[in-house]
Amino acid sequence: MIVTRRFSLRRLIQFTSLKIIYLAIYSAIIVSLAYFTGWKWMHIPWSVISLIGIAVAFYVGFKNSQSYDRTWEARKIWGAIVNDSRSFATQINNYISNLHASTNITDLEIQEVKRDLSYRHIAWLYRLRRQLWAVKDWEHNMPINNVYKEKFQKHFAPKVLLQPLALRL
Repeated sequence: MIVTRRFSLRRLIQFTSLKIIYLAIYSAIIVSLAYFTGWKWMHIPWSVISLIGIAVAFYVGFKNSQSYDRTWEARKIWGAIVNDSRSFATQINNYISNLHASTNITDLEIQEVKRDLSYRHIAWLYRLRRQLWAVKDWEHNMPINNVYKEKFQKHFAPKVLLQPLALRL
């Protein structure tokens, strides 16, 4: 998953250069065979090419729309998590008190309970972030992608993956 704001032409070339070279060599071989041997069976009419091009354009358009919908849904979910976290922090600060307690505890103990709840929630958020950033086998396990796996992780994986936080119970 690429989550950077900008994806430069340089990075595009960096990640696709080998595939472009393979495609160019393959295309050159096919065109050379057709040109120098005079094989007519390799010729494809333009109407077929345009029909396939239109079909591919529709397919890519739908895939792009699905991708945008998934990205937007992820943004909505993350926004809901942020809003719920703020609400939870507000509730921690406002509702934890001695007002309805059967036995009163000191203000220091109340602050400690508030801090523990807040830190546990922050730990959950960091753990969720780390789980979402984890590299999935099904995303990068294609044979052609093994060449790019290390480059991809170097450029797009988070710089620091936080270790699980040890919280006292």
